[in-house]
Amino acid sequence: MAKLTQDESRIRELEIGSAAAKNGKDPAREIAKDRAKRWAELVPTIEVPVALEAWVVSMTAEHGPTCDYHNHRNVGWVTALLICRYGEAEYFWPSDFSEKDVARAAEWLSGKTQPASNTQSKFISQP
Repeated sequence: MAKLTQDESRIRELEIGSAAAKNGKDPAREIAKDRAKRWAELVPTIEVPVALEAWVVSMTAEHGPTCDYHNHRNVGWVTALLICRYGEAEYFWPSDFSEKDVARAAEWLSGKTQPASNTQSKFISQP
């Protein structure tokens, strides 16, 4: 799956928001649903290093398999890390993870720095 460019994303979300408003639905919620669907298709195409796979196992053991991140419910840990590091816009996401990503994940797990997210076992917030 190819990532959308910034222009493609903007056009897509304007169309989704307009259609939602026209049909009496919440545009922000419909855009969030579309983003979640795209992330679910895109994230498996990104190579995850062994260190991050281990981080996912640790986060899952401590907090469950998903977290609530900003306006998104049941976000997987890799997706949450991508949002934390690069934002929700997929066009900013890398095609592979860096050592800085691995270090940031380790900090999150150790509690040194944490993004705002609601896990199943407790609320994790920015210090």
